Amino acid sequence: MYCKRPWLREGDVIKVPGERDQWVSKEIKEARTVEMNKALVENWNAVVSPEDEVKHLGDFCFWRRGSEEDAAYWEKKLNGKIVHFKGNHDRSRHIKGMLRVGTIKAGGHEFLLQHHPPERIEEIPDFCDVVLCGHVHEVWEHKWVGDVLVVNVGVDVRNFRPMSMDELLGVVNKLQHERNG
Repeated sequence: MYCKRPWLREGDVIKVPGERDQWVSKEIKEARTVEMNKALVENWNAVVSPEDEVKHLGDFCFWRRGSEEDAAYWEKKLNGKIVHFKGNHDRSRHIKGMLRVGTIKAGGHEFLLQHHPPERIEEIPDFCDVVLCGHVHEVWEHKWVGDVLVVNVGVDVRNFRPMSMDELLGVVNKLQHERNG
C-alpha cells in the first residue's frame, strides 16, 4: 500500500516486519480496488465536465499485464480532456503524450506543474511563484521552498477528487496571505 485510503478496512492487510503491508487475500485486494476505483471515477465526474481540461500530475493508473484496465480504459470513464504529466508509476503504454513539466498562468500566479515536488529553490524557475505536484500522497498538503509555495494537488489530500482552478486559487491566495500577512 502506498497510502491509507478510506476503502481499506481493518483486517484487510497484515504487517510483515521489514516489508510493505500484505493483503490477506487476492479477493480482498480486488474488492477494495474495485470499490476505490468506482468512487474515484464518481468523484472525478462530479466535479469535471466533459468540456473541462484536467492537468493530471502523474500516477494516473497502474497497469497489469493482461488487464484491460489501462489508461485508455479509465480515460473513457472520466469526464474532460486529460493532459498527462509523467509520474513514477505511469507505465501504461496507452497514456498519450505525457509531459514532464509545464507552466500555466492563472489568477495573477505563474504555476510550475510537475509530478515530484522540488526540494530546493534552485529547482524552481525564477518566474514561478507556485509549484503544483502530486507524488507525495497524504504526506503533506503544502510546503514552502524558499518563498515559493508548493501545493500537493494529489487526491489523497483533496477529498479524492480533482481541484478546480477556482478552488486551487483560493487555497494559494489564502496560504500566501497567511505567510505574508
